[in-house]
Amino acid sequence: GGYRENDSTSPQTVYGKSKLCGEVEGRRLAGSNFITIRASALYDAHATFPRFIQEKLSQGQPIDGFSDVIYSPTYYRDFLAMLDCLISEPQLTGPVYHICGEATTRYSFARTYAEVFGFDVELVRESSAANAGNFLFPDLSLNCNWSIEKLIIRTTGIRDALTELQKENR
Repeated sequence: GGYRENDSTSPQTVYGKSKLCGEVEGRRLAGSNFITIRASALYDAHATFPRFIQEKLSQGQPIDGFSDVIYSPTYYRDFLAMLDCLISEPQLTGPVYHICGEATTRYSFARTYAEVFGFDVELVRESSAANAGNFLFPDLSLNCNWSIEKLIIRTTGIRDALTELQKENR
């Protein structure tokens, strides 16, 4: 986890390998005109996981959140800010850019969602991906420090992003 823009790649899944093939082929065809943008779990209010949380908690149903799998969900407005920067500043170069939020677990994300949206946080139960028989790597998080510095942008913390989503959907 904490993968940086210049870390070597070695995807272990078909999905990851197909994404890397796309990056390699894009660079082969477009050379230095090709830029890879990697985001982790892009979300807005309608993304799969936030929508799942909303549906279950609004019905008073408990949900299980993995506390042993780390990822770095990307707030959609942060992603759009990065795109805007890359489009408006064509002199920026770099084969790979990361845009992501802070590293967290699904359990922590779901609890923060419940707090911000006014649901009973006790409905979010801590669980383990390993105990559920799920094959997930323990840390899939990205590190976007280089990209943030290069593009002179900032990312929005999870609580602030969820607060903005809550205001958007009133």
